[in-house]
Amino acid sequence: MAAAEPLLSARGLAVQFPGADRRTPAHLDLRVAPGERILMLGPSGCGKSSLLKAIAGVIPDIIDGDVYGELEVAGLDHLTSDVAKIADVVGYLGQDPLDQIALPRVDDEVAFGLENAGRPIDEITDRVHSALADVGAETLAARDTATLSGGQLQRVALAAVLARRPRLLLADEPTAMLDPAAASAVHNLLLHRESADRAIVVVDHRLDDVSSLPERLVVLDADGRVLADGRTRDVMISAAEPIAASGSWLPLGIEAARALGRPPTDADLEAPEVALDDLATILPSNISDPDRRTGEVVIDARNAAFGPAGRRNAQKPLVAGIDLQLRRGEVTAIIGANGSGKTTLLSGLAGLSPTLDGEVRRDGHVGLVFQFPERQFLARTVAQEIEYGARSPESVEQALAEFDLDVVRERNPFAISGGQQRRLSIAAVAVTEPAAILLDEPTFGQDRRHAIELAATIRGLADRGFAVAIVTHDLRLAAWLADQVVVLRHGEIAMSGATQSVLRDVAALRAAGLAPSRLLRWWAEHRAVDLRSVIDVLHGDLIGAVR
Repeated sequence: MAAAEPLLSARGLAVQFPGADRRTPAHLDLRVAPGERILMLGPSGCGKSSLLKAIAGVIPDIIDGDVYGELEVAGLDHLTSDVAKIADVVGYLGQDPLDQIALPRVDDEVAFGLENAGRPIDEITDRVHSALADVGAETLAARDTATLSGGQLQRVALAAVLARRPRLLLADEPTAMLDPAAASAVHNLLLHRESADRAIVVVDHRLDDVSSLPERLVVLDADGRVLADGRTRDVMISAAEPIAASGSWLPLGIEAARALGRPPTDADLEAPEVALDDLATILPSNISDPDRRTGEVVIDARNAAFGPAGRRNAQKPLVAGIDLQLRRGEVTAIIGANGSGKTTLLSGLAGLSPTLDGEVRRDGHVGLVFQFPERQFLARTVAQEIEYGARSPESVEQALAEFDLDVVRERNPFAISGGQQRRLSIAAVAVTEPAAILLDEPTFGQDRRHAIELAATIRGLADRGFAVAIVTHDLRLAAWLADQVVVLRHGEIAMSGATQSVLRDVAALRAAGLAPSRLLRWWAEHRAVDLRSVIDVLHGDLIGAVR
């Protein structure tokens, strides 16, 4: 498949961090030809991010780590060439956009790389405008980067990389913080815009809403070795079982076929609704939302308005008119398009954002898990991070096991994968036993196995008596876990209520800037089907129902 003279050639590539007892990836061979679009899948912690960082020169030039094997980019011996020469060829978008945002104004940030390259001012202006338009962020050009949401920051960081027009673009979870509509647009931009000389490698877990997959798929196993590599449709169908066993997500139709106990076909990729129809015939009839609202109110917001976090002198609220109660034993999902105020609402409920109007009553201490996990790390090792707020040594060991972190217990929190960082941030808050736990995008960057297990853990926290609220772009997660859903639009509550009632209103979700997935659209037309039962069956090979 690859051309005789690849743009990227890796042979026996491996990465090992100080203190780590194994290499991830352990031994990877990969060739990428000019013009190729490649989607890379693999379980959390297998080395996907480390691979991209090594190719981009981030490892070892910025992050300490040893790189083994042979690596060539555009004919340059990557392991001996100056990193500045590599940067002329390679563009890298990391998992955390804050790692790449350097300037206070959006258009200056996008122009920064071009200015360093000495491009003419007229060309810089044109490229900045074009790149922001490509990612749907042209209206953000004059904004202060400190005021942007996580999803908006992710689009700006992507625009800054695209503006440089690198020959090899590496994108690590480029849609993790985007709402479904924005995620679909970015996927199409990266994976389907033709370019004869630019190659793109995208690492991503989200497959449900990719309208058309790229031509080539590379799947890594838990050790970072290539499990499957080839034409995407062929790999998805022929290797569905080992891909699922490795912990990776699969497209909806493939999931449904597996749940039915039959081999997947090409038709399942094209029309997953057919397999879902078959599933519906063996599932329970529609069940109304369970009423768990028997616990006491822990957080009670009345006509509350919140300003930006950390700005106590703020006068203009970012969210307003909030009437919301969080109860023990209940999961509340907060959804909305990027920039709708979800994170501000969560931090306001936690007391980190100033209350500018109305009132918020809190009964007990509140634990908040940030959108960017590294913002709350304090210790030098994973185990010490959990110990910091734990009530007992036993709770530390239990958390390390429950969140699958024991294998990295002695690693620095900043030297583990993004998925592991997310699980660590939740574990460190859960062991403090707060009355309420508020989680901002708790499953972003997680593979299928860890996302499902983490979701079950979150449901378990509510079942143990915590009040739980999650901000999420994953509407399947909201449908599976939540007792109530709150939809934000332009800083106000556009709709709220029992989960299945809210998520069945596809027109209202679209009016709020959300793009319901194919699963939700199918379910909206099948009123006799219980959505939670469908999701339980789709997840059935990993975990049973959590309610």
